[in-house]
Amino acid sequence: MATPTTPKKMSDKTKEELRLEAELRAMTEKKKAIFDRTREADEELRQIREAERQKLERLQQIIAERTEKELRERYAACLEAQNRTTQHETGLRTDLEALRSERDRYREQVAALSREKARLQADLQTLQSDNDRSKEQIATLSFEHMNAIEEANVLKRKSSEHHQLLEQLKGNVQRFSSKVNEGNKARLIIL
Repeated sequence: MATPTTPKKMSDKTKEELRLEAELRAMTEKKKAIFDRTREADEELRQIREAERQKLERLQQIIAERTEKELRERYAACLEAQNRTTQHETGLRTDLEALRSERDRYREQVAALSREKARLQADLQTLQSDNDRSKEQIATLSFEHMNAIEEANVLKRKSSEHHQLLEQLKGNVQRFSSKVNEGNKARLIIL
């Protein structure tokens, strides 16, 4: 609204000026009404924006809590898996140590058995040598036994021959004794 530098009286104003002034006042009133309505709309918009902000914050909080919970669960799952892996690894290491100890025991047993085998082979060698000597002695004794049997057979034959000769001699002695006795009897008779 432009006011002239020198105030004019109302009567000096033209109809057009009055009309324009009235229109300007009406426009000002309209603007005030619009501003009033806008103020209400602005307040509603502000309330909506505030409610929207609160809901957005709550939504972000829920998402953040869920994300944090998921991260905690993932971390816990990772820790649990790591613990299981560690426990499994520890179990495997324990098993490995047990297997190594068992392997060492078996090695000791194999070494002891190898020594025992060597000793038994040496004993077997000794026994085989003794057996060979015994076989030689048996062969010698068998030969001597055969010779002794042969000698016994020879002696039996000789004994049998001597026995026959003795029997013949006895028979001859008896015949001779009988003849001598007969001759003595005959001489006695002759005498």
